[in-house]
Amino acid sequence: MRCPFSKTNPGPTPPDVTGQNINFQLMAYMEETAVYDAGSAAWAGMNPTGPWSWDAPFAGAPSNIVRAKVVKGFICPSDATVSNGYPSNQVNAWSACNYAANFMLFGQKRTTTYVGGSGMPDTDSGGDMRLASDGTSKTVAYAERIANCQTRDGTTISNGGSLLFWPGGNWWWSAHDWGPTFANGGVGGQGNNWNQVPMTRVTNPNLCDRSRPSTAHEVCLVVMLDGATKAVSGAVDQVIWQNAFTPSDGLVDSGL
Repeated sequence: MRCPFSKTNPGPTPPDVTGQNINFQLMAYMEETAVYDAGSAAWAGMNPTGPWSWDAPFAGAPSNIVRAKVVKGFICPSDATVSNGYPSNQVNAWSACNYAANFMLFGQKRTTTYVGGSGMPDTDSGGDMRLASDGTSKTVAYAERIANCQTRDGTTISNGGSLLFWPGGNWWWSAHDWGPTFANGGVGGQGNNWNQVPMTRVTNPNLCDRSRPSTAHEVCLVVMLDGATKAVSGAVDQVIWQNAFTPSDGLVDSGL
């Protein structure tokens, strides 16, 4: 079974930030067909002066474009950095996302080594569930993420946010400031915290590291590739956590 791409690009030589992200592709399966159709129509006719998928006209959004459409299924009511479905610094601009896709699963070429960051992102990232050779029940697909974390690798930054329809560019660590993903920093070895355990009981966005999954809850909820959900403690062993989100490194732990 084919997985949705972490991102898609409209041509062989696209700009850095372009295309559709994995959440956009899921709209067709979440009773948000109008969003999917609007963005797909724009994407199919893309040109240098035309609308991007996220800027397609959409009357159901506050600013009348797709990227401002709030989808409640992606919003956690416990996240204090979300206001009416938007990160606190993106009101009526880009809608928020509290569930981050695993870049190591959806964003890297399947022929590369995961641990150590020797992978490179595909133009169209994605693939086949069979390529998660560690097993679908052993591989994390999504994890919680606070919408407006203000640090990265412990360094205070500004702006950014986990945005539902952010296209992600090349999905490298630098694009991770805006994309609804986690574990991006493994690519090229960039970022120190790409493989660190989820942050739990986060109440202060200035102490929240967007390099990691994060939640206001006591535990971080994750969705495995087979559809099962698990509650992960912030005290989970780092090796167990890393093995759980790297899909084909041959290292499988049952302790998650």
